[in-house]
Amino acid sequence: MLVTGSGLSRGRIAYGALAMGAGICLMHYGGMWAMRMEPGIGYDPLWFAISVLIAVSASAAALFDQGVPESLAILVAGRASE
Repeated sequence: MLVTGSGLSRGRIAYGALAMGAGICLMHYGGMWAMRMEPGIGYDPLWFAISVLIAVSASAAALFDQGVPESLAILVAGRASE
């Protein structure tokens, strides 16, 4: 269990973010590959790399959010609403 336990280490967050980000990319690009369209779909390597970076970063943020102690999360959320 990645998110359970006494806390998340940086290594666990990094590993989890890479695994989740890879899953997101595989589902997205697998679905895009399965679609048959005219004209065909082309991929720009730069935009592909940016989308992978976004998927991994969003996954890391979600895992970090799950590992933050509740008191800190309330403090951050309270300041954000001011």
